[in-house]
Amino acid sequence: MPEPGTAARRAFALGHFRDAERLIGSGSGKSVAERTFAIQVAFYRGKPVCDAALDIVANADTSALDKSRCALIIASELRGKGQVSDSLEWYRRAVTFADESRDPAQRCSASQLLLARLADRAPFDGSLPLARQVRLLALRSGDPQVLAETHVTFAGLEGRVGHFAIAYRHLALARAHLEQSPSLLLSATVALDEAAIRGTEGDLAAGLSLSLEGKELAERSGWQRGILVGAVNCAHLSLALGAPEQSKKYVEEALAHQELGRNYRSALLNTRLEIAIGLGETDEISRCVAETR
Repeated sequence: MPEPGTAARRAFALGHFRDAERLIGSGSGKSVAERTFAIQVAFYRGKPVCDAALDIVANADTSALDKSRCALIIASELRGKGQVSDSLEWYRRAVTFADESRDPAQRCSASQLLLARLADRAPFDGSLPLARQVRLLALRSGDPQVLAETHVTFAGLEGRVGHFAIAYRHLALARAHLEQSPSLLLSATVALDEAAIRGTEGDLAAGLSLSLEGKELAERSGWQRGILVGAVNCAHLSLALGAPEQSKKYVEEALAHQELGRNYRSALLNTRLEIAIGLGETDEISRCVAETR
């Protein structure tokens, strides 16, 4: 029988975060590497780990690889709190640490996340040096999951600027790589990202179906943020398809979510207001209006 640490890491690699959490339990070890791994698992399980990650980065014994992993977690948590500038700085630091580690997979993962966040500020351009670097790092890694992750990132970026055909090709390639090396996390991400693109194109029924698929995969994984994104998407698309009662169910699920930050609350506010108006819920209308002030 494999050691708990080995079994937990296998579960993590497959995107089975609930299983990984159970396997490491409370005996996650004292080494920096073991603590970093426990923080990664807790992050995907939706637990606040920013302070613990900061401690790892500040530790002189921490490898550049683990510093990069923790910096990405810090960046993500700050972004969820709406601290965009601080978050972007941590994404940059994650890339710097990854470059120091010389680990191709981590360099690719950190660089593509930075690329995506930079695209939040300016339209994506596939000819950017960072975009070319991400492609090269993905190929150098030779890791099917890293290649799938990269195609998912580029699908989202191309979809944002209306290049839907290119986005769908990236998603198809991501699925092909995941046949070689399965990951519930990445499979859920593929479904949720395609749902967003289909919805943008106006295919609301397909968007809802894919959102439900992504949400179900995230639930199997134990990936809390994926469950939340799926619920938010289902709420929006159900309402757009004329099903306010169904939409309300998904809104309530999202609002009860422990990881719901400012960005998601803002995304849900208009949906909540439209549902309340449609159903004649005056108290909820008043609450939504008050939240906009």
